[in-house]
Amino acid sequence: MTLRIGKTLFDIHDGGLALEAAMADYLAPDACDVDGTATTQITCVLVPGLTHDAPPAGAAGEVRPKKGFTYQRRRLGPQSVYLSGQGYHNDRHIVTQTGRQFTLIAGTRLYLMLNCLRLMREISRRDWDDTGGHLLHAAAAVDSDGRALLIIGNKGAGKSSLLMRLCQLGYRYLSNDKCLISLDGSGAMEVTEWPMPARLGTGTLLAVLGAGRRLDFTRLSRPQKLRPEDSADLRINQKVELTRREILDHFGLQGAGSRHGVAGCLFPAIDPQGAAATVQSVAGADHRAVIVENITCLDDHYPDAWLGLGQAVTPARRAALAAALAALPCHRVAGDFNGLGLDTLRADLPAKTHA
Repeated sequence: MTLRIGKTLFDIHDGGLALEAAMADYLAPDACDVDGTATTQITCVLVPGLTHDAPPAGAAGEVRPKKGFTYQRRRLGPQSVYLSGQGYHNDRHIVTQTGRQFTLIAGTRLYLMLNCLRLMREISRRDWDDTGGHLLHAAAAVDSDGRALLIIGNKGAGKSSLLMRLCQLGYRYLSNDKCLISLDGSGAMEVTEWPMPARLGTGTLLAVLGAGRRLDFTRLSRPQKLRPEDSADLRINQKVELTRREILDHFGLQGAGSRHGVAGCLFPAIDPQGAAATVQSVAGADHRAVIVENITCLDDHYPDAWLGLGQAVTPARRAALAAALAALPCHRVAGDFNGLGLDTLRADLPAKTHA
């Protein structure tokens, strides 16, 4: 099966482990089994009980693909070998690379699949950056015209809660926390899903499930930190991690395709104890600082150019995207999102952004 993230096509070879089917749960259907020639190959190898000692911090050959995580890199002729280090406590694995061909070795099928998906994200992220794209910290829902509303805000603003409410009202689910976004020379903008698990807090879960309903933890594919008996306790600071397919199936929502144009930006300000949410048109320039803060640069979270791929996003490119996003129709959605109805949306959002 050939899978696509952003602009990168991947051929996955898993020796009959059916990892592609599990990874497809994180992807829109049009990103699975796509036509085209893959530029990257990943071979997945399961070695039950795989273990190795994590190299100490600062050891020779250390690379940091992500803040808080390290690998130790070794060279074997044209091949690079990466041994998982700090941050990967119960998830020891090995990555080998020769050009665009990778081999991933892990000790369990679950971690083999999750690390393969993560490797695909990191490769596609670097390819996306190389072609003028950005990773945006935002949720996204798609309207009836096939254009996306970007939900931009800092941690705790209510991005996931607003996304789920919009999807309950007829919008289609695209991405929960991050998405890839590109801006071409003509100013045209495209947003693409980012296949990570959605992390939903207890307040969002209770709102989307409704009174008296509980999430069936026995049907979830990922190990969870939140216990089923705690899932109705708003004081618990843990989240449930769900795949795209689980979100759609458990909550009865509709999914969008993987790539869409952009209709506008929403800036959430959730207040679960407040009045029903209102929608107010705002000047994008007044929210420029929030926009800039949520356009992530390659070297924000990926200090080392491991894998030999990708370039850092320049401040000029970041500023250009921020200006383009601020020029879109922008609205602030404030209050209790559970009280947000279609009448309010239709009255305050441009007609072309309606569900």
